[in-house]
Amino acid sequence: EQWFHIGRQYSHLDDRYFLGVIDDVRIYDTAATEARIAEIMAGDPIPAGDPEPANGTVVDIRGIADLTWSAGAGAVSHNVYFGTDRQAVAGAGPDAPEFRGNQTSTTLPLDDLVAFGGGAYYWRIDEVAADGTTTRGYVWRFTVPAYLIVDD
Repeated sequence: EQWFHIGRQYSHLDDRYFLGVIDDVRIYDTAATEARIAEIMAGDPIPAGDPEPANGTVVDIRGIADLTWSAGAGAVSHNVYFGTDRQAVAGAGPDAPEFRGNQTSTTLPLDDLVAFGGGAYYWRIDEVAADGTTTRGYVWRFTVPAYLIVDD
């Protein structure tokens, strides 16, 4: 009989728990090659990735002119959503005011979309494949402070 513990070190001497978050656990019945491990760790290649500014970032409005991202595997165009309400961006479709259009570029100029007043902004990129299949993207956030950052 074998015991398997996730997030816990267990022995007859102590019982210690992992004090963090484990969001992905996989158990394989064979040893993985280095190439297979790299493939597993790459995650899902279909959604857009590498958002800039990075998710959760606080940005100086003077230093950001565009949103950029990496296209997902097989994407020929991108449906772009942008707004100040997370739920609205998350649930938006092509007929919503948050929809900024379909484009082949992986850049969205922020002209007139972001204000000096500060606040949180949310954006989502849905990937569109050549056959018209759409893969819903993640909702990313960046925050503009209500003040200007002064650097000596």
